[in-house]
Amino acid sequence: MTRQITSRERMLGAMNHEMLDHIPLWLNIHVHENEFVRWSDPVERADKLLDMGLDDTIVVSAPLSIDPRVTTRVWTDHPADSRYPLIHKEWHTPAGVLTQTVQKTDDWYEVWGSQGEDIGILGDENVPRSLEFPLKGPEDLERLAYLFRPPTAEQLAAFRERFRRAKALDARRGILIEGGWLALGDMFLWLLGSERTILIHQDQPEMAEELLDRFMQWEQVRLDILLDAGVDVITYRAWYESTDFWGVQSWRRFIKPRLKEIVDRVHQAGAKFTYILTTGLKARANDLAEVGIDTLWGVDPVQDLTADLPYLKRQIGDSVCLLGGVNSTVTLVNGTEEEIRREVRYACETLGPGGGFILAPIDNIYDYTPRRNIEVLVDEWRKTREYPA
Repeated sequence: MTRQITSRERMLGAMNHEMLDHIPLWLNIHVHENEFVRWSDPVERADKLLDMGLDDTIVVSAPLSIDPRVTTRVWTDHPADSRYPLIHKEWHTPAGVLTQTVQKTDDWYEVWGSQGEDIGILGDENVPRSLEFPLKGPEDLERLAYLFRPPTAEQLAAFRERFRRAKALDARRGILIEGGWLALGDMFLWLLGSERTILIHQDQPEMAEELLDRFMQWEQVRLDILLDAGVDVITYRAWYESTDFWGVQSWRRFIKPRLKEIVDRVHQAGAKFTYILTTGLKARANDLAEVGIDTLWGVDPVQDLTADLPYLKRQIGDSVCLLGGVNSTVTLVNGTEEEIRREVRYACETLGPGGGFILAPIDNIYDYTPRRNIEVLVDEWRKTREYPA
């Protein structure tokens, strides 16, 4: 009797360009109340998806701490000339004060949930809402360092417990464990905003270098924790490292050598490296292959206006595993049954030959994704999941 391939083996096999039993399908479900599967924690979600014959991963994140001497002050006002109330926050550190102001938009509680009227210093939610970002000049770097200290003993204990539960599921079912999510370029938008990110590497290259060196120090701490624990894959988010914010030459000058250093460190530890980017892939493809990434997460035939699946397969598909192939927001949420089936077939036929492909909706499954459309995706995958010649 042939032994059944585990999800972990299938996912790693795709990253190694091995054609095992079939092309993996990873739905990347983050929301708890999706109609397709309801779950209370990642282990329960993975168990349910594996029971369906699908693939999943467990993400464990390494913590950093805030220096206990840091205090904060938060207040709200509503100036007459402002459409929205404004939330202001100060972080009082031994080196001085960091300040941020965001607009409390109508969807604030929907976005932030129980956090209420506080502000998290990192997050995509801040980027379009901030009127004032915390990082304004080199002097703020020393202040910011107090918010990114190595984890406390309690934080490390909590991390180890999360990792223990993930490993227990891996031992029982075979599940891929991701260490996530590291970031360099994305930190710029969170801390400086989009406009200053675009300008700083053009007008203040020395400061850009200094910022990246500091970000590297912080992320190295988290990277070592994840690799020492024994994760299978390090996942690095680069949504804001696209050509929209960094161009080609600036990315090659500032990001690429540091990314190569991280990838080499990951490979030395025996783990895989996944890079998340969903737009402008043609401009980055050859560079990412040179850096040595194992998986390019984000191949989207709709979101990426320059998407060219045959080009990506031809250029880097023999060395980089391509993850994606189906758009979630447009095709999977609003598409017809035939549009969904056609996109799945095209992805499997174009990216599947020779292995090195994981079918996945990009960016993920949302709480408003219709159950019927997910079922159509899964059904068409079952029909086309065999590796094509």
